[in-house]
Amino acid sequence: FSAASLALVKAKTLIVTEPVATGGSGDISLTTTAGALQVKTALGGGVVTLDSATDLQLTEALTGDRVNLRSGGNIGQDASAIVTANKLIGASTGRTTLGGANNISVLGNFDANGFALNNTKTLNVTGSPELAAAVSAIAGSLLRCPGMSPTVMVCVFRPVSTLTVKSTVAPP
Repeated sequence: FSAASLALVKAKTLIVTEPVATGGSGDISLTTTAGALQVKTALGGGVVTLDSATDLQLTEALTGDRVNLRSGGNIGQDASAIVTANKLIGASTGRTTLGGANNISVLGNFDANGFALNNTKTLNVTGSPELAAAVSAIAGSLLRCPGMSPTVMVCVFRPVSTLTVKSTVAPP
């Protein structure tokens, strides 16, 4: 399927198995209001939004200037389903675990009942992510928090909730 942009809302399960082409800069938004959203092909665009009424399991690569993940359950990720984004935002009513070798520059607002992120480069945190549980950045991300030293290894946002990010990168 090819279009400048694509927005699709379905009241039942939605399974995407064929490539969706937007020329790399068009927006892609796939939403289910009941039932699961299953994306079985790599997606890339300007803003890529996946919004599932139930659990959302990333099985293929997602690339976008901004990636927005939303789930009425948990969000998970297969090891090969790398998220490459300038900015990641989203929400889940359950736990979000993004354990692949992701390439994310900025973590924006992400509301989850537990959040874990594996990232392969420096992760900048903007705004105040509202997380119901601690955020752990595992494997190779030096965290940069507004107003803090670039060598800080743990960053805590208050008062809404606590965001804790741990890094395996040694400070310079």
